[in-house]
Amino acid sequence: MKPFVKDQLAVFPFETREELGRRAAADVAARIRTLLAEKPVIRMIFAAAPSQDEFLAALTADPTVDFSRIDAFHMDEYIGLAADAPQGFGNFLRDRLFSKVPFRSVNYLNGQAPDPEAECRRYGELLAEGVDIVCMGIGENGHIAFNDPAFADFQDEKPVKVVELDPVCRMQQVHDGCFSSLDQVPTHALTLTIPTLTQKGTIFCMVPARTKAQAVKACLEGPVAESCPASILRKRPGARLYLDADSASLLEMKGVSEMIRIGIIGTENSHAMAFARALNLPDEKGGMRFPGVRVAGVYGPDLESAQAIIDETGADFLADRPEDFFGKVDAMIVTCRKGSLHYRYAKPFLEAGIPMFIDKPFTVDMNEAKELVSIAREKGALLAGGSGCKFAYDVLMLQNTVKNWKAAGDFVTGTMNFAADPASEYDGFFFYSSHLTEMALTVFGYDPRSVLALERNGSRACILRYEDCDVTLNFTRGTCASTGTLIGRRGNVTRDIDISMIYLHEIGDFVEMLQTGKAGHTPEELIKPVAVINAIEQSVREGREVLID
Repeated sequence: MKPFVKDQLAVFPFETREELGRRAAADVAARIRTLLAEKPVIRMIFAAAPSQDEFLAALTADPTVDFSRIDAFHMDEYIGLAADAPQGFGNFLRDRLFSKVPFRSVNYLNGQAPDPEAECRRYGELLAEGVDIVCMGIGENGHIAFNDPAFADFQDEKPVKVVELDPVCRMQQVHDGCFSSLDQVPTHALTLTIPTLTQKGTIFCMVPARTKAQAVKACLEGPVAESCPASILRKRPGARLYLDADSASLLEMKGVSEMIRIGIIGTENSHAMAFARALNLPDEKGGMRFPGVRVAGVYGPDLESAQAIIDETGADFLADRPEDFFGKVDAMIVTCRKGSLHYRYAKPFLEAGIPMFIDKPFTVDMNEAKELVSIAREKGALLAGGSGCKFAYDVLMLQNTVKNWKAAGDFVTGTMNFAADPASEYDGFFFYSSHLTEMALTVFGYDPRSVLALERNGSRACILRYEDCDVTLNFTRGTCASTGTLIGRRGNVTRDIDISMIYLHEIGDFVEMLQTGKAGHTPEELIKPVAVINAIEQSVREGREVLID
């Protein structure tokens, strides 16, 4: 069974509970590392149950997790159980987690408190600052923590409350081997409420075992209702559910969408990590930017950068060779620093009909660019790519202004500026020139007739000639401001071009293509930038105006 999405809940099935535990721990560790890069301390809530054993063992064994910067909490506790009883949830977690790694603090719920309501208020105050990560399971009756169906409230105003445990919940403790008979299981408990568990933080839910199969089915295929408290996870952006073959055994896969798995070839540049973060990691609010899509595997000759993506984003596997992606992914991203490698890596996947995003530069050779487009058309493979700068808001605003001015007969000319180095070790001028080239084509049109280029001190000034106007492009060696100026009969417009969000824009465009089955850009928009850059190179070499193919 492939990963899938139900509403906003990402579901990851595995064959064994050991695989489940390892993968969940890797994903939680990746989220911890990301959060600790942003803030000095984070807060986590843990569940106490045998279903969490494999996950907790893998998490505590991860050397990349700095537990000394984590404040830990647990989500429920029996009332009236002996303080040293091994079935106590605080004791359970002390044995398997809290004593094994050096947390900054561990905050225990006290089930022996003389005033349980006062204890609820005390713990609720500790949680008032919110939490960053919640690690939970699902009970046999669909509960999360001790929010059994009879007491579950999606709008609960209390952060922590006293509850009476229903017979199914109590019998689960017998099934799990925690108690030998039902009469030994306490009848009341303290529990964090559903809003406390689900409204803040990234949720990771680990649910193995056949005894949980019916609850999993109700969670995923029934209504979102307090009758199955865990069903609320379907409405929580960024929540992740991990199953094994047993817990997933009753699913009929109704109303679900298979997870789109993406492979990345080329990890030695910043783009690969940016794409993987955008697809696999929650945003600043804890939700997923692109639910139902994730980077599954990566390949790069630079093993250190490839492993860094695995470690930070929780991608599933590191490929030993490009062919390893076949059968394991649904789409590909090729993003090498050297555009001269793109044709070689992309061609086999397009020939197999696999959707493809080829990062800038699309290629460095016109024949290669045309062949890739031709293969995609022949095989029915969706194809996107090029520079993300063409999606920048300021570029689109300049584009709109040109359209309006031309319609009114007001447009005269324009100038755009961006960095590019003809001496770059990564295929020279091609490495960065595609950014300005694609921005200019987006603003002024994909039908330039010719180009005249001059190089001085490593910078290039180019006149891009259209049927009705000439546009100046300045490719500046070294750092420079990215700007665009339009000159019209009634005045000028200048915009500083902010490219800070382009990774999200271009990967969002690719995801939309995958989800809709419709390419957002024409083959001409992939090929023409290559033709323009080749013409600039020829014009510099020959010192003349060059027609654009």
